[in-house]
Amino acid sequence: LDNGDILCFQKALTIDDRKYFRYPDVPSYFKYVHNRGVVLPPLVQEESREDIKTESESHTEAETSNFISTNFKEIDSMIDEDAIAAIDRVLTEGVTISLQYQPSFRGQVVSKQDPKFPKQLLRELRDIAFKEDLFEKFRKGFIVKVDVDAVKERIDANAEMFSSSQLEQVRIVVSLVNNTLRMFDKLENLKKELESTKKNNEQDNEALKNTRAEILTLKASFPDQHAELDSLDAQIADLKARLDELECDRAKIIEIQDQHNDKITSMNKEVRSIYHHLVDGQVKLKSIENEIPETESELESHEKAYVILRATPPF
Repeated sequence: LDNGDILCFQKALTIDDRKYFRYPDVPSYFKYVHNRGVVLPPLVQEESREDIKTESESHTEAETSNFISTNFKEIDSMIDEDAIAAIDRVLTEGVTISLQYQPSFRGQVVSKQDPKFPKQLLRELRDIAFKEDLFEKFRKGFIVKVDVDAVKERIDANAEMFSSSQLEQVRIVVSLVNNTLRMFDKLENLKKELESTKKNNEQDNEALKNTRAEILTLKASFPDQHAELDSLDAQIADLKARLDELECDRAKIIEIQDQHNDKITSMNKEVRSIYHHLVDGQVKLKSIENEIPETESELESHEKAYVILRATPPF
């Protein structure tokens, strides 16, 4: 390479023209050739780019046909197994297509051969992030599920094909979308927790009402019991002969009253426990109600950034 390195480099590029690689110097290119095990014959007839394009399109169409056939088989199998479940799945989730097949990209080496590969990746990321308004879907009650990480992984794997500015823009978009999705999930979970807490509080209130009614019923029996005690005391004074019998009856009534008092004491403890639980629920409810505006405010800031990027995508 010390003598005639430019000529060697140009000749090597001609020999391996299909790969469209751009290397800054001769040693780096020949290092690639050595690592890849590419044999450099003395003369190589260059293929026309039109033939390459035709071959690529033909291969892509074949892969697409095989992919559609495979997915139809999976769908048919699902319908044969349980048609009702298949219908319910479509009605609730829609028809989803597996992302295992990527017709635009055929492996790492081929993706690097295509000079349009970076633009295709950026366009794919832009479509996933901005083709549909995520906030509008969320407000309409749809489940928002997008996956920008898979595209970002492919971009990171081919980072040398992107400028630092493009990589930073990709990082910003991916971070915004993921943070937005996380805020969607957080807000939904908070709302569910709020409803659950309200329901628990309603149940506690109902239990408190029932216990209160039982206590009032027991207390309502006290006047009758006191009247009976007074009557028995009068009979004791008038009928000394029946003193033992009347004292026995009195003892029984007092025992019943003590049992009621013990039960009331126990119910008072139950009321205290329910009341404490209700207070805890109110505190939790207040905390959740305070957290929701903060979450919504943070979500609004994400929405502003999202709207700006959606209106003027960075790529």
